[in-house]
Amino acid sequence: MNIEPKVLVTVGNSKNPGGIANFYKTIYLNQYYQIKYFYLYLDKESENNILSTSFRLISKYLSFYTIIKEYDIAQINTSLKIKALLRDVVFLLISKMRGKKVIIFWHGWENSIEDRLLKSIFIRFFFRYTYGNVNGYIVLGDIFKYKLMRMGVKNQNFVLIPPVIPPDNNFDLKEKNNKIKTFNILFLSRIEKEKGIYIVLKAFKHLIKQHQDMNLFLNIVGEGKEKSSIKYFIKNNKISNVKIFGFVDTNKKNEILKKSHLLFFPTHYPEGLPAVILESMYYGLPIISSVNAAIPEWIENEKNGYLLESVNYRDFIPYLENIILNRSLFLKMSENNYKKVRKYCNTERITNKIFTLHKEVFNKNMPKQSFNSE
Repeated sequence: MNIEPKVLVTVGNSKNPGGIANFYKTIYLNQYYQIKYFYLYLDKESENNILSTSFRLISKYLSFYTIIKEYDIAQINTSLKIKALLRDVVFLLISKMRGKKVIIFWHGWENSIEDRLLKSIFIRFFFRYTYGNVNGYIVLGDIFKYKLMRMGVKNQNFVLIPPVIPPDNNFDLKEKNNKIKTFNILFLSRIEKEKGIYIVLKAFKHLIKQHQDMNLFLNIVGEGKEKSSIKYFIKNNKISNVKIFGFVDTNKKNEILKKSHLLFFPTHYPEGLPAVILESMYYGLPIISSVNAAIPEWIENEKNGYLLESVNYRDFIPYLENIILNRSLFLKMSENNYKKVRKYCNTERITNKIFTLHKEVFNKNMPKQSFNSE
């Protein structure tokens, strides 16, 4: 008899623009009878008050303690960040206390926390006997598997799952690339220095000065603490052809992606695998980004983009020009990205990998999977 294990999945704010909440809204696992989402924060709740946040968390822990008894597995989503680790370890311990199996989905990573963990015997002991002692792991790239093993995780129960990209059956790549009248460069992320926004602006200023005949435009999509500052920076430096959209909903975001031709995202923020990389690949955008987290597992120099370790805007300019001025290279990269994401990031494939993981954990026989396993 094939028994479907019942799984309780912790999820953040269901209206949060981005992050793991978007992953679960897109993949919609809770449409299946055996899966339930456990939201850590209700949409109306605020985290402005420490006291109210503490009471809310205690309430969530008590609720989780009651609900988890009806499930076989807890799938806990967390990041290697202090706040997330301390919050989510309680859900982990409650699950173990109730005799449930635990899967940890790592979706964010701070290298500084990893360094502290490796240097501290106490922190390493805590990690190994909590997060390092569960039944399975979901990670966004091979790099995180090897990092976790280095940090003391002994079992090999890893499944690699990228962000899922919803299908867009109305998109035609050839039609898009045959109608390029303006070349639109895209920055889509939180507007923060660590995400590379000033690198983007400085490089774009150089490009439009050197290639005035190219009809280049820069679209900035997102909110963030640097939004007001970049408006001043753009005005003060007299950078033309820049449009700031702010936060947009999914439909508007996809419209912008369809009209964009290159993603410029030189992030040095502690990423996992930024969904914008794969979203842009889905719509055929070559990628110029950084050697950061799991990004190099998707972007190969000369094949579908360029990755640099530099934070100097001048170093990015030759690679931007290479794609913008070389149409055959642009078309090759565009098509490679279009095909790759459709093969590996579709909802059905990723859902099947997650369900296989659930069943194997439930039956104590974990698979060894990779992005390229069918």
